[in-house]
Amino acid sequence: MPHIAQERVIKAPPETVFAAITRPAEFTQWWANRAVAEPAVGSLVELRFDNGEVMTMEITGLAAGEKVSWLVRQAAQYAHLWEGTTITWDLAPLSTGTRLSFGHHGFAAIDAGYEQTRSRWDYFPRSLTAYLETGTGTPYVHTPDITQSVHTGDTGVMSRQPAAPDERYTTVIEALLGNPDVTLSSRGKKGFGSAALQVNGKIFAMLVGDTLVVSGDGARFAPRRDGRLMAEWLAIDALSDVNWLALAREATGFVAPQR
Repeated sequence: MPHIAQERVIKAPPETVFAAITRPAEFTQWWANRAVAEPAVGSLVELRFDNGEVMTMEITGLAAGEKVSWLVRQAAQYAHLWEGTTITWDLAPLSTGTRLSFGHHGFAAIDAGYEQTRSRWDYFPRSLTAYLETGTGTPYVHTPDITQSVHTGDTGVMSRQPAAPDERYTTVIEALLGNPDVTLSSRGKKGFGSAALQVNGKIFAMLVGDTLVVSGDGARFAPRRDGRLMAEWLAIDALSDVNWLALAREATGFVAPQR
């Protein structure tokens, strides 16, 4: 059956990594907004997110400093996709820290839901790594795209309409400039438009016409332009319901380590 696997080296000892994937107070530093967990086989890990999503996993395997295994019992937003799948975290000591081998197993097919899950697992293990190496992770932030109220005819009824692209981009700018490493260039690189957001001097997001363009990795970040493959860039149309701010935050996490 299809599965997702990745491996990364974390500059922290296995015991520290193990704590980060078993303790409630640690989960909220790099993944969920609230967590209930007891590191014991048969107990449940409950993760709650500010968008209302709740995930529940049963701990099926546990070896201190070495391995954690979960069976997904509940994942409301991804019920048809995640429930019944297994998630594994294998830790191996290195002279420089820990080799983390991550796996999510048991998908029925490689489809849009699978690709969405793969993207999520591109992001949160990176957040885990940042938390353990720098003390600051990038846990989930619920930031619905702004909308504006408009009257519909003479009835006076208010409806919610998507905000204009420049308003959406302004929201992204205002939110991310709170990060001291993020700056707004007065002029983007040739061919990339103006007012590009940069982290550590590298562009990670910009508005090109009515389209948000962000940097990242994985299959999502390879749109075509003029018939050529643009590796590591994703263009989001103004009519898309994708959360621009959440995507820009993800792009920040991708570009920041690339000094």
